[in-house]
Amino acid sequence: MNEEAKWDDYLERARQCGIEGELYKRDVERDLKVVRDALLAGEPDWAGLLRKYPLSKFLANLCGRWAFLYLVRWTRENRDDAARNALERLWEDGDRITAANASTEAVRRIRGFADRLPRDKLKGPGSRLRPISVLLMALGAERYPPFKTTELNRAYEHTGHPAPASDADEAGLYEHALGFLDRFVAEAQARGLDQPSDRLEAQSVVWVLENKDSGTTPEPGDRTSNGSGQDSELDSEPCDLR
Repeated sequence: MNEEAKWDDYLERARQCGIEGELYKRDVERDLKVVRDALLAGEPDWAGLLRKYPLSKFLANLCGRWAFLYLVRWTRENRDDAARNALERLWEDGDRITAANASTEAVRRIRGFADRLPRDKLKGPGSRLRPISVLLMALGAERYPPFKTTELNRAYEHTGHPAPASDADEAGLYEHALGFLDRFVAEAQARGLDQPSDRLEAQSVVWVLENKDSGTTPEPGDRTSNGSGQDSELDSEPCDLR
């Protein structure tokens, strides 16, 4: 099957499956903006906002449970220095982002954050990017949807889209994913389809299709991949929310 036929097939299945999960992702965006505003305003308990329900539940789902718990512990223990500094690199000057530079800005911001995120637990670029991409939703979920290695790799294969470079870092993986989601939207529009109409809708369709095809249903706090197909190292060492 050539690439055009693969896209025809993928978009026909997308047309039938509908979009799920968008509403709660928009809620995550709204609540993360509160955390971002608190951090950039210098409020002392900004890190505690990540643990508030229901945001904590949604973040555990999107980040993977242990990745989220590790992130909570790291931000709590380093809220006045390393974690604050890393998140400032990710979240500051959001008004400078435009449609034209959104992907370039994502690369710059992700690298600035990833360079400051410890590698003692989150080691593989896929494992690290997953929670980073969720935090990036504070700058707009339609512009910066969440990332997960397994579903996107399946989507690349099913549509004939090139895989990312084997040595891609967190920013490279995300830039590649954004390019794929943009193409998904463009392929839909070329066929006269109304959805997906933006990156968030495209991401939501990919999640539904690829989990349906694999016969699995994502669960809140499911295990995260490190980008090599192996489960995250975090699964062997839980941490708590205290």
